[in-house]
Amino acid sequence: MTKERCAEPNFHTGALIRLPAPPSPDHLPDLQREIQRLMGQNVLRLQLYEQQLKRIMSATDFGVEILTEGEPRQTQGIQTEGKTLGQLVGLLMGDVLFSEPPPPAPDHPVAPDVAVRFNTKMRLHMQSADHDEFQTALRELVAQRNHLVHHFIEGHDLSTVEGCQSAINTLHEVLEAVGKRFGQLQDMARHVNDACTVAHSVFTSPEFQEYLVKGQIPWAITDIVADLRAAARELRTEDWTPVDAAAAWIKERSPDQSPAHYHCSSWKQVVHTSGQFDLRYQIVDGRRIAFYRERPECL
Repeated sequence: MTKERCAEPNFHTGALIRLPAPPSPDHLPDLQREIQRLMGQNVLRLQLYEQQLKRIMSATDFGVEILTEGEPRQTQGIQTEGKTLGQLVGLLMGDVLFSEPPPPAPDHPVAPDVAVRFNTKMRLHMQSADHDEFQTALRELVAQRNHLVHHFIEGHDLSTVEGCQSAINTLHEVLEAVGKRFGQLQDMARHVNDACTVAHSVFTSPEFQEYLVKGQIPWAITDIVADLRAAARELRTEDWTPVDAAAAWIKERSPDQSPAHYHCSSWKQVVHTSGQFDLRYQIVDGRRIAFYRERPECL
């Protein structure tokens, strides 16, 4: 027989409220079935999480090899096949997601039958505090997954009502945590998709095709031109920006940026050769100073 708890007063109406009785041993099979349902739901969500991680990492590192004979073949930089959730998280935090400027990507070995190899690697940036919090949360998620799969029964006595209730509470907590992290991962996947869309527009642009075929630098889509545009927006006075001031501003924010990367000996040569800017000289305090501005047709 099911026992009912003592009635307690409702202080708003003065009436008695009869509280439901706690589950009895007769309810044990129902509780155990609920545990099985929640366990399955958690495992499926974790598998979806792993699949999303693999898709993100596959999209951030890929390449194409043009062979001396035969059809081109696609290459994959990050190998995710057969990796556990913990290993995937380690790859994400070590190769894809950074809070500081990442180290240069290592060169991949080229097989003898490869004439040309083209590789694209994307990195995602996150503010330091957010990065640390995200990394801690992922480690906790991996620990929860491992406990769920390997040690869950050890921590809960599923032969008792109390043990089943404790197990159900734990499974709900894990389900909530996985759902929250999965939402964050979906946001990350959207950023990766946006980056892939931009990359596709760059690779299919006439400027990039000219670069591949004739070796002509696609100035309109280069980082150094983007940096000069950003410096002009920040420093210009009446539409004109001193070239030296822009170079110092860029160096402070991107220390590795250099005209030498684009076969130029100076920032003035980049401004002139790129064709994206107007260049003029003015005498300021007896000195000849180079100024530049963006060309309207190149905006």
